[in-house]
This record gives sequence, C-alpha cells and structure tokens, in this order.
Amino acid sequence: MLALGVWTRSSRAFEAVFTVLWYVGPMNHTRGLDFTGSANGSNTLQFAALYLVMAAALFAVAVFGRGKSLSES
Repeated sequence: MLALGVWTRSSRAFEAVFTVLWYVGPMNHTRGLDFTGSANGSNTLQFAALYLVMAAALFAVAVFGRGKSLSES
C-alpha cells in the first residue's frame, strides 16, 4: 500500500483501495482477501505468507521509487 502512495504521489488511492479491501476481506471474512487472518479456513497460513511476501516486495519497490523521486528533485 505504501508503494501505491509513492506511485500516485497522493494518499487518496491508498485510502480507496484499503477501504474496499478492509470491507471485502476482514469484515466479510472472505478467504484470500482477509489480510488479518480472521477468516478461519484451511489456507489461512498460505494466504498470510503470500501477503507477507507481497508486502515485502511492495515495500522494496516503494523505497526504490521514493529514493528515485528524491534524487530527481
């Protein structure tokens, strides 16, 4: 999500996406979109690991993008 803010240079895209993800995933216990792990299912740990890997990758992209935009200024 941090990467989304870096790419768009605004917090509005993050706010919209996070609100939708929060409503669809954890609030409705939708497997695969529940990033909090509150939906009980057989694949809860696999989804948690997937979200952890995706978060680490997007964080690296955000740091790289932010560093690049700061060097251009």
